[in-house]
Amino acid sequence: MPHRFHRALGADAARALPQPVLNFHATGGLCSGGLLVQRGNWLGRIIATLGRLPKQTPHALRDAPEPVVVRSRVDETGDVVHWDRRFPEGVGIKSRWYFDEGSQLAVDSFTYLGIPDFAAFGFELVPVDASNRVVHTERGAESEPERARQREGDGVAGGSSANAVRGFRHVTKKVWILGVPLPAALSVTADGVSIAHEDGLGWLVQVAVVHPLFGLVVSYDGDVRLVGDGHAQ
Repeated sequence: MPHRFHRALGADAARALPQPVLNFHATGGLCSGGLLVQRGNWLGRIIATLGRLPKQTPHALRDAPEPVVVRSRVDETGDVVHWDRRFPEGVGIKSRWYFDEGSQLAVDSFTYLGIPDFAAFGFELVPVDASNRVVHTERGAESEPERARQREGDGVAGGSSANAVRGFRHVTKKVWILGVPLPAALSVTADGVSIAHEDGLGWLVQVAVVHPLFGLVVSYDGDVRLVGDGHAQ
């Protein structure tokens, strides 16, 4: 049976990713890098602080992104990948990733105040090429709204070959707090993209956490590289 990450992204698209990048997301690994962290207006900053999210990169350090270390490891069932993200000043974000068969979404479920699965995001994974253009595969990973948005000018990769896949977008479709689904009008989104470096040993990462009423909460943008053989210690 294909790994759950293959189910979420589509088997053809997953196999087209550089093997080290695929291994990290599917079975675990260790990476580090630098991210430029930005917070939104005062309301967004309050939400970010309450959520214990990374602090904004000081203006004087904009040319030296904040260091981050990320470990991922698969559990004994092989169905859940545990993530541990470490930012400066002791900021840590832990979550567990799994594929939900019912919703057909990739779920990233976060620990908050020591409470596992306090907040969970259900993502649709959309294959993209090196220019962040959607790649059409047999699985048809993008939803109809996503296809419509792409046709409006965001760009679609020519052809339908999965060989063009170099990364994926994660698009927020559902949000739960303590297992209770939130209406879209009240839910933050955490959309982002990961695109493999040319050598396949790291990737660009961009994520923006946005509230529908208050705007940007926090975003981070940068690059991470696999450490050693990529296996978590």
